[in-house]
Amino acid sequence: MHNKKILALWALIAIMTLSCGLTSGISGLVNGSKTSSVEALWPDVPAMDGMSKASLDLPLAAKLAIQGFIKSSSQGEGSVDFISFTSTKTVTDLTDFYTITRMSDAGWKLQDQSGCSGDQSGTTAGAVCFFGKTTSDNSGSFLVIFAGNDSKTSQLQIFFMRVDVKNIPTSTPQ
Repeated sequence: MHNKKILALWALIAIMTLSCGLTSGISGLVNGSKTSSVEALWPDVPAMDGMSKASLDLPLAAKLAIQGFIKSSSQGEGSVDFISFTSTKTVTDLTDFYTITRMSDAGWKLQDQSGCSGDQSGTTAGAVCFFGKTTSDNSGSFLVIFAGNDSKTSQLQIFFMRVDVKNIPTSTPQ
C-alpha cells in the first residue's frame, strides 16, 4: 500500500509539472548530489520506438523529489543522470512498453518494484514508472520515468532519470 501512495504522489507531481509547462528547473547539483544530462539511454534501458531526443531540462518538482529520495535511501551519496524525449505516442503506449517483465529482462529486478502507472484521460495525461536494481556492495540504481502531455505541443514529454545511490542502509533484525 505504501508503494501505491508514493507512486500516486510521483504521478501527480509529474502530471502537474508537465501539463503546466514547468519544464525549466535548476541545473547542476541537487543538494550536493551530481545531476547531469546524458546523450543516450543507458544500455540496460530499452528504447520505445517513436521517441525523439529533446533538450528539456529536468522539471524542478522532479529534482526536488529525487533529492528527497537520495537523502532517504542512502546517506546523501548519489548521482542523477537524465535524458528527455518527445513522442507522438500516448501514455498508454509508454506504460504498455515499460512493463515489469520487459524491464526485469533488461536487469531491473528490484523486489516489489512498482513498474508503471498512468492516466490517459484528458489533457493532463501522464505516467510515472519505477524500476530498480541493487548490487552486493549496498549500492543501487533506480530508474524513474516521468511522462506527460505538453499542453502547448500536445506531444508526450518523457524524462528518464537514473539515480545511482551508495551506502543504502540495511535493516538489521532486532
